[in-house]
Amino acid sequence: MNSVNSNENSQAMSDTQGRSRASSDAGKPMIGIYDFSYGPYALGDALTWTMILGVLAAEHGCDAIDEYLVIRPLKPSSRLQPFINQHSYVSVIDGLLPAFLCAPRMRSLKLFRHPPSFNLFLLREVVRRRPMWPSFYSHLHQKLDFMSHRRNARMERVRLA
Repeated sequence: MNSVNSNENSQAMSDTQGRSRASSDAGKPMIGIYDFSYGPYALGDALTWTMILGVLAAEHGCDAIDEYLVIRPLKPSSRLQPFINQHSYVSVIDGLLPAFLCAPRMRSLKLFRHPPSFNLFLLREVVRRRPMWPSFYSHLHQKLDFMSHRRNARMERVRLA
């Protein structure tokens, strides 16, 4: 009798951890990565990123979005925005934060200030096959594609539907 209860408890625990779900993305939360070392500090770009993330979550059948903002405090911006430095980035992010909060399926928003820890966390999520945008590969190569014509066309179709 005791082993039956133990078996049921371990099954219930694995269900809550997402390990016994089907291999499809349905039901899994989507991971959104915005790394300010290659993503611009701009309101329009933050809103565009949020909208693309919402469209991709809908396409993957995800019921929630977990957003992760990554900042390197000693070098918080790309070379294209040199005026944002280790002394000013906090006030700039304070002004951008509302744009990241407007995703309709957003479940959580987390801020990482130690990129190596975030990359280890992200690797664990890749092993779990969680859907994410940008992809793990694109994030490690610091590539964020806002201007994909195919993606913009998909956004337009979703908006019109």
